Amino acid sequence: MMTKFLYGLARSYPCKVCGGHLIKMLDKKGIKMDSRDEFGNYICNIHNVVNKVLNKSQFNCNKSYEVWNGNYRCHN
Repeated sequence: MMTKFLYGLARSYPCKVCGGHLIKMLDKKGIKMDSRDEFGNYICNIHNVVNKVLNKSQFNCNKSYEVWNGNYRCHN
């Protein structure tokens, strides 16, 4: 289900070039989702690939759960 979601997300990008790049990354790297941590790191690393192409700073993927610990802006 997550695989379909990620490919659907890539196909629905407003920028077709960016969506195509994401599809290539998904195809090349596969989708890593054996655990929550593995999937979080996988998405963070894809984000950093894009940041590198755009000459933006890299996010420290080891700190992702410090920043988004599951409660980030969630209000029940």
